[in-house]
Amino acid sequence: MHRASNHSRDMLALMSSRPIRRDDLASTVAGVVRSGKPALRPTIRQEDIDHAGRGSMMRVYDRLAPRSALVVPLIADGAVLGTLSLCYSQSGRSHTPQHVPQAERLATRVSAALIAAVHATSGLLTATRHAGQRAAARPRVAARN
Repeated sequence: MHRASNHSRDMLALMSSRPIRRDDLASTVAGVVRSGKPALRPTIRQEDIDHAGRGSMMRVYDRLAPRSALVVPLIADGAVLGTLSLCYSQSGRSHTPQHVPQAERLATRVSAALIAAVHATSGLLTATRHAGQRAAARPRVAARN
């Protein structure tokens, strides 16, 4: 349980760190965003990781210690929304080319869920805004009568 809570805390720290820049040539994630194509890294050696200019994000990354990664784009209407990164750490397992189609199917479902959530939130915000406008208009109408 202790290890899981440390990993959860590390993942939250990683997600809240500065975004990966699209022009970061050393970043697998940035490469997937630029190309819109999946990237498979069956083996990641910690000594090959470029730590330059990455500060606290890299300390978290070092603790998570991914050993294999598969990064697939989240695509909607032809645009890359972000990426889905699947990593193995301490298990000794590695991603293989056979995992790519499964990851792409999962990414398609995640993209659809994100778009649905954006539409639902947008609709909810619009409905809330209209309700607020109607509520604000009621006293003015009542005051004229």
